[in-house]
Amino acid sequence: MPKSKNVHLGDIAAAAGVNVSTVSSVLGGHADKRRISKILQQKVLAAADELGYRPNLLAQSLRSGKSRLLGLILPDLSSTVYADTCRTVTEFAAKANFRVIICILGNNDNHESLVEQLVDYQVEGIVIVPNTKMKIALFRALEHSGIPFVLADRSITGVNTFQVVPDNFQTGYIATEYLISKGLERIAVIVGTPELNSMKERLAGFEAAMKKHDVRLRPPFIRIVQGDNFDLAVHDSIDNLLEWRPPIDGIAILCRTAFAPAIEQLNKRGIKIPSDMKIVGIDIPPFPALLNPAIAAIKIDEIEIAKRAFEHLMSLIAGEARPPDAVIETVPVVLRTTPLN
Repeated sequence: MPKSKNVHLGDIAAAAGVNVSTVSSVLGGHADKRRISKILQQKVLAAADELGYRPNLLAQSLRSGKSRLLGLILPDLSSTVYADTCRTVTEFAAKANFRVIICILGNNDNHESLVEQLVDYQVEGIVIVPNTKMKIALFRALEHSGIPFVLADRSITGVNTFQVVPDNFQTGYIATEYLISKGLERIAVIVGTPELNSMKERLAGFEAAMKKHDVRLRPPFIRIVQGDNFDLAVHDSIDNLLEWRPPIDGIAILCRTAFAPAIEQLNKRGIKIPSDMKIVGIDIPPFPALLNPAIAAIKIDEIEIAKRAFEHLMSLIAGEARPPDAVIETVPVVLRTTPLN
């Protein structure tokens, strides 16, 4: 039978030899509740498939009062990190019969307008990967709107919802302990803006590992990079660290975006890794593993973070009460020392 562009429930009912209410129950997911036999359900679904039936999602949302839409707010899509998050959320959403509206923050400072657009589309929930410019007032407005939302990858103090993040303390600790295990004693660290909880926690992990192993912590070796010309700030930090005598022998680069410009400047200065300098960074596949030799890096499971964030959002949409305080859930990290492990 040729497939029609405008197949109605009555067409399916006629093809399956049942009444319209039975078709409506099967396609609406209420067949078991209304005790429609499995055989009859399969008959209806086969007829719908044969006719090329496509549900009218707008009509369904109007009838149910549910849009079946989710929002996903990302800093950008230039990094594989956020691409993994985007792919994971959209794949899980599709399995749960949701569609996803993706908003990219980029250089847009008007975050309120993005959220307002999602509210206008009547999304049922939002997964947010915040950037450094998002204001607490924005989250207060979201709380007031009643739309469920969760945070992923970065936590923000005072935002009362589920926040799924990597174990940032262990990120700093494991990276530093790796350098110490190589017999290094003059170890520097590079972190990003201290406004981020993740940077504070990674720096705390670095300091804890140094203290545990009785390695001297030298404040000038702690480099905080930030600002609009970020790459230049990283280059300057590398140049400053290379001026010290005796020379530093290892750097823990605990900020993802600092990794590439740091390696670039070390190469420009003729520093060979790992013979002249041991490095450990945060894994941004496939960059660290492609270097020759590969650079040790902390692997953060962005897919697991996105999966857990999505699960929390589904529970909130299903009616679970939003937590009265921030609930921080950490995902373990691991050290990758070769391309294969």
